Amino acid sequence: MNVVHRARGLLALLIVGVAVLAGCAGATGGAAPGTLPAPRAAEPASPVGLTEQDVNAWLDGRLPVALENGGVPGAVVTVVQDGRILTSRGYGEARTATADAPAVPVDPASSLFRVGSVSKLATDVAVLQLVEAGELDLDEDVSTYVDVPLERRFDGDITLRHLLTHTAGFEEHLEGLFVAEGEEFSLEEYVRHEPPTQIYAPGTTPAYSNYGLALAGYIVEETTGVPFEQYVQEHVFAPAGMSASTFAQPVPDALAPQLASGYVTADGPAQDFEIIPASPAGAMSASGEDMGRFLLALLGQSSGEPILSPEMLAQMQQPALDESSLGTLAQGQRMGLGLFDESRPGHRALGHGGDTNFFHSALEIYPDDGIGIFLSLNATGDDTAAYAIRDDLLAGFTDRYLPADGGAGSERPGTVPAAGGASDAGGAGAEGAGAEGGAVERAATVAGSYESTRAMATGYMDAVTLLTPVRITAVGDGRLVASGLSLSGPQQYEEISPWVWQEVGGHRKLAVQVEDGEVVRIGHDSAMSIVPVGPGRALLLPVLATAAVLLVLVLALWPLGAIRRLAGRVLGTSPAVPAPPLPWTAHLARAGGAVALLALVGWTVAIVSAGGFAVLPAPAIRGIQVAQAIGVLALVPATVDLVRTVLPGRAHAGSEAAAEVRPLLRALRRGRRVLGAVVLVAALAGIAWSAWGLHLFSLDVSV
Repeated sequence: MNVVHRARGLLALLIVGVAVLAGCAGATGGAAPGTLPAPRAAEPASPVGLTEQDVNAWLDGRLPVALENGGVPGAVVTVVQDGRILTSRGYGEARTATADAPAVPVDPASSLFRVGSVSKLATDVAVLQLVEAGELDLDEDVSTYVDVPLERRFDGDITLRHLLTHTAGFEEHLEGLFVAEGEEFSLEEYVRHEPPTQIYAPGTTPAYSNYGLALAGYIVEETTGVPFEQYVQEHVFAPAGMSASTFAQPVPDALAPQLASGYVTADGPAQDFEIIPASPAGAMSASGEDMGRFLLALLGQSSGEPILSPEMLAQMQQPALDESSLGTLAQGQRMGLGLFDESRPGHRALGHGGDTNFFHSALEIYPDDGIGIFLSLNATGDDTAAYAIRDDLLAGFTDRYLPADGGAGSERPGTVPAAGGASDAGGAGAEGAGAEGGAVERAATVAGSYESTRAMATGYMDAVTLLTPVRITAVGDGRLVASGLSLSGPQQYEEISPWVWQEVGGHRKLAVQVEDGEVVRIGHDSAMSIVPVGPGRALLLPVLATAAVLLVLVLALWPLGAIRRLAGRVLGTSPAVPAPPLPWTAHLARAGGAVALLALVGWTVAIVSAGGFAVLPAPAIRGIQVAQAIGVLALVPATVDLVRTVLPGRAHAGSEAAAEVRPLLRALRRGRRVLGAVVLVAALAGIAWSAWGLHLFSLDVSV
């Protein structure tokens, strides 16, 4: 009995605590100046400039230590300059030692690394070759070339230009992105099987999409009548002289012995070869030297034949969309036809990163300087060290060999005057946005919680986006601190023009689009953007978590009353005026609540499995949805029970004995019953509301 009373007391205390926590969660505040993330310190420039001897010494003094400290077995780096491969260096092991075989060192000429999304650049080139040949048009609707059943929610064409700039408006799509080695797959099946929903108007919202590039590659395949892998081999790799590169999965027998293994960490086992059905988006395997040849081809300095005309290369390297579609996002970093704008002060830089589960790569070219660099690592490493190694190496390379020289784009982030003028970019951001106000006011407008547009927004994976929000805080004289945009931690930004902020000590920009005084979206990293999390949506996960905790407590108390009564009868300690048993409506409501909790467990399993690319089959998801629906239906008996409990005259009369204490007991018991009934209804309603808001009842169960 003491256990029951204590649990009921805990329930009441928890209700108060949850209310206090909810109030705290709704409060907002700014970070104190002392908590600002320190800007990255630039490395000194090389006294001799970019030479083979200097860059080799710099790489040799940097990468081996970084790999060892980060738990990454191997890496390859290639640097090109003025039409030649300046250096190509291998570090560590392509395959670590096993009981059956010795370690294999990285050979930059032959070791094949999986380059992840850097593969997209070869796909972009293939598309542009067909545009040059007059077989494709960048601004025709994709339905002109293929009959893929896209779910369109907005007017306007979806074009190849949109696919190559990640602005087709597709939601993220995970299902089928990776399959087990030996499992049958095809590009056509991937593209045509449950394509992602269009959730943004085409051309307006950068939302990085693997599916979009897979569709572009499928258009190449359908237009030429040749398998995509074969077309790229013959028309991109062969002309560029890339003999140790392939999109084939698994790689051809002749290249298989050269394949580097992927690892989680250096001391772990080699992982299976990753099969990527969306092959145009990320299936390329290549050696370091071949990637050097690809760099040269992208710079218009191919060591073999040109892969694109100078005019088309120039078009590929220029921003592909303008203010007419992007609005004020066009003031920030914009996509070329496949290339990200990664410009540094004084130097135009374009590139693309790439990540599989185990390989992490990056490619950058400096078209005006005739320089390029490629890097790939074959493990994620301890505490995801590969990301920091990659970012630090690229930033350090720029600092050392391409320092700011006062040329175009060399301005460092600075603060606009307190009374800034209106944006000169036009578009939605200049209208009604309070652009006449100062930097501090604009920063205050931007501060808030955001979610990525690269999201699975129409199905049960919607919750994942809310679990990883981007938080922007206004500090100081118009500065912003963004947390969640980068794996390297919070970043500090300063306003360089109205509604545009640049990373302090870095190159990233935030371009803000405002309508009627409210932020609509923020563009960053060329193909990415974030949108505000509305007040109602921000409550979905807190309400779900709170409701689940309350429901667990109610259900935990459910059997204790029966246990107490049974123990009283056995031990002869039953009270003189026993508490009446729960009515059938209360039991039915609690049974439905238990099913609702099982559904939440099922959703957790489904989300974790999908995150590891092991998507649960549709019948399993439908089963979880049925369980969730039972939880919603449990609101009916729960509400009936609450009404019966609240209405007067519903308490049992009990024994004639101890009549003088009956009113007090009745009041206490009725209060506890009312509390339990209210909490049960609130918990079931909270779970039902959150489940609806998170699309857990969506008819589309694809991810």
